[in-house]
Amino acid sequence: MAYPAVIELKRLASTSRKRSYTRRKYSLEKAEELVQELIGKIEGVNLYELTKKCLSNTKARKELTDIIYHMLIEHGIDVSGTTSVKEAAHALYAEMYGYSVFQKYMDDPTYNEVYTNAPDDCWGIIGLERYPIPVQFRDEKHAQKVLARLTENSREGKAAHDNRLNSTVLPDRSRLRWALPPVSDSVGFNIRKHTVEDMKSIMLDKYLDDGVMTKSVFSLLVGMAITGTCYMILGPGAIGKTALLRVILKEVHETISPRFLISENGAELNLKEYLLLLGCEKVDVHSLQKWSGDREGLAAIFANFMQAKGEFIIQPEVLMPEEVDNILMANRRGHVMGPSTFHSYPKKLLDALTDLYLQRYPSDRESVKRTLSDDILASCHYDVEYTSDGKKRRIIGVYEHVNGKAKPIYLWNPTSKSYEIFLIENEELKQKLANLEYVAPSIYQGVKHLL
Repeated sequence: MAYPAVIELKRLASTSRKRSYTRRKYSLEKAEELVQELIGKIEGVNLYELTKKCLSNTKARKELTDIIYHMLIEHGIDVSGTTSVKEAAHALYAEMYGYSVFQKYMDDPTYNEVYTNAPDDCWGIIGLERYPIPVQFRDEKHAQKVLARLTENSREGKAAHDNRLNSTVLPDRSRLRWALPPVSDSVGFNIRKHTVEDMKSIMLDKYLDDGVMTKSVFSLLVGMAITGTCYMILGPGAIGKTALLRVILKEVHETISPRFLISENGAELNLKEYLLLLGCEKVDVHSLQKWSGDREGLAAIFANFMQAKGEFIIQPEVLMPEEVDNILMANRRGHVMGPSTFHSYPKKLLDALTDLYLQRYPSDRESVKRTLSDDILASCHYDVEYTSDGKKRRIIGVYEHVNGKAKPIYLWNPTSKSYEIFLIENEELKQKLANLEYVAPSIYQGVKHLL
């Protein structure tokens, strides 16, 4: 059932053919101002409640779009860059209540994520690949306005100059992360379409029982983390890379009890909460987001963060160029950088990280790639396996990186339904894992056959 205001607007529109209107064309920005003012005068509709529901309720979204559509007809408003009133109404809905320039990609199920590094630097992620998308915000003020509106009812607080570095979950369960100047060079935010897993259900036994991986594969992932091996967990959005990282880090905590330094723009990993929830004791976890200041850039914050507390640094997710720089910086300064998550395939990892880094930091491509190949010794490919019985999550393979090339250590064979095993060649990785004999003997038993 339509709102009274919509019914009235439809009635007016049906009689408008009997009148003579001079239609005028406006820019999207000007049309938004006009419609916003007109909507504010409508009686019989609770716009506040409607707009709160629009991201998660398709009926609310349709009602808002209908209101805009009939208002454009009644007041003779055309919008530049659109070819019909219907298209103009959808564009104005996206700008006033939806995802602005990202609306098309949020509606497209093939896109896992969208993000912007700067107003004219927008990207989308499909599966494990990222692509530039042909949209842009008008300017920094426009990007900030959209971000502030999306976070207006966030329990974590509205994205603003007193809340520069944070994360929230939107009403449609999309995860939004942002960074604002002066912490970052320009307004940047990322929207991921996924639901948040119940942390209590994220346990090693569940992964083993569900056949996601074997105990020996898990021993290798934990062993690399314990020894401070910088490696990447790779996979598409919503596969559960962050959840897997939590389980790995819980085992690290139980084995060597390090001081964890979590370098993230928000609190998606929630490592401290996860460990406490599972009854772990002597939990020592510090988060970068609490270290942001009025005049410090992200790089300066991270550098001070390492110097003050530097022991076991985790960059949970790599999405922005700054996060690639964090990994490089930690390794340059001799700090232990543990595993991270990223969207890529193992064989494309170094190229993808290099391309991401160069989006913000102009440099010699080959030298950046060489440095990354020296720093990142391995990767884990976590993806969906399709079988006659349906689809299930699986560790497809664990790879070492030798001379910049991904070489399998464990590789899932869907025919034999088991992992093929290959001896490790990377001398640095071999030496690190050999040290487990003294640091974590039980984990060493699970990896010694690879050395």
